[in-house]
Formats: sequence, C-alpha cells, structure tokens
Amino acid sequence: MKRHNGIKEIPSSNAPELHTPELEHAVSAYVRRVAWALRMPMTVTLENLVLHVAERTDPEKVCPFCQDRSHCPECYLSRLPRPTGTHLPSS
Repeated sequence: MKRHNGIKEIPSSNAPELHTPELEHAVSAYVRRVAWALRMPMTVTLENLVLHVAERTDPEKVCPFCQDRSHCPECYLSRLPRPTGTHLPSS
C-alpha cells in the first residue's frame, strides 16, 4: 500500500469499501501506551486521539477532498466549534 506523508493510501474505487484500519506496529504500540496512561481501552483512546485532531483541523483543508458528502451533518469537521489558529499544515 502506498504512503503519502506517512498516511496509508486507500485505493479509490466507485464502490465504498468497509474495512478495519490496520495500524503499523509502532502506531499500535503508541496508542496502547497512551491508553495505559489514561487507563482507557485502546478503542476509546484511538477515538479520542482522532477527535483531538478533528478539533484542530481546518475543514477548508479537508472537506474539498471528501468522497462521501452524505454524512456532512454528523461529521466532526462540520459539528465542532473551530478554534482560531488551528489547521492542517498547507502542502
């Protein structure tokens, strides 16, 4: 699988795919250690990490690339209040 800026690329297709993300060993180990420190299950920790990033993500940097706009009303990028000065770096 190809990588782009350290992120695994998912092959695009017209049909939506349902899959379980596969974490590299080092990433899984990191999440596990954070989970231990927080005394939370890994699944909850991973969800909280994703939400933490979502809160700091500029929708203008992500939304134009969305391939499934049917979930916009419940998407974290459209629901969370936008803190000022936080966004994904420009490429």
